[in-house]
Amino acid sequence: MSSNNPSLIVIGKVAGAFGIKGWVKVISFTDPPEKILSYRPWQILKEGKPTTVKLKTGKPHGKTLVACLDGIEDRNQAELLNGYEIAIERQQ
Repeated sequence: MSSNNPSLIVIGKVAGAFGIKGWVKVISFTDPPEKILSYRPWQILKEGKPTTVKLKTGKPHGKTLVACLDGIEDRNQAELLNGYEIAIERQQ
């Protein structure tokens, strides 16, 4: 599902829903992994096409990270993002 857009860099992936309030589990490709939470806004790549999402907050949770995204209010919405890549604009 990688972007064909050269202005975007993939920095992670949504790994599923977390809890019932719309949080998502995140796999980070950044070093250190928590660095992904400092980039804003995120581009969620759906079938290679970016959609801008606002990261409201995020935190480490065990060996993974979890994030709360603006507009994602429940587990069902969060589950729809499972497997999508997270990208940022190259200039970020």
